[in-house]
Amino acid sequence: MTTINKKHLSDLILMEAYADLHKVKDKISLFEKKYNLNFENFEKLIHSEKENFEKYDDYIEWKAYIAQLKDLQQKIKDIKRGKLQIS
Repeated sequence: MTTINKKHLSDLILMEAYADLHKVKDKISLFEKKYNLNFENFEKLIHSEKENFEKYDDYIEWKAYIAQLKDLQQKIKDIKRGKLQIS
């Protein structure tokens, strides 16, 4: 029988979450550089301009990355606090 230490397992999950966080931040950074705007200002621009399908596609993708960023940040906080349920 193999015993797995909960602390070791949470450390591995935390490292994976940080790796995912880094990827998401890179994607967000690409959009910020492409438009030279942060997401909030880009969102205002999208709603004030005439419809542009390329920008709208980027908006939808960027918005998803922002949501994923928030989810990962919460996941990291939960793991650090020991709020981890293993099934």
